[in-house]
Amino acid sequence: STWKNGKGPRTPLNVAISNDGKKWYAAAILEDSPISQYSYPSVIQSADGMVHVVYTWRRQKIKYVKIDPSKLVLKEIVNKKWPEMKGYKRQTAAEITKD
Repeated sequence: STWKNGKGPRTPLNVAISNDGKKWYAAAILEDSPISQYSYPSVIQSADGMVHVVYTWRRQKIKYVKIDPSKLVLKEIVNKKWPEMKGYKRQTAAEITKD
């Protein structure tokens, strides 16, 4: 799943994973600029297991990101809050994409 985590500006754009729709795990932050907007994300998973995300980038263009799920480091989301823990590094799109 991808979404804008919070109210107000359309940033950050987060990626999370769930096996049952009840328990969610933080997977990545695709965008996180306080001066930009990221909206209308759409996600599919292809037969090879790769996850493909497209979204509006800064109201200027459509951006495409290909995610390799095997590179994701997951952290449980508790009380609907994105994890902020010592030693937990937010993954960037560059760290989870596959060429």
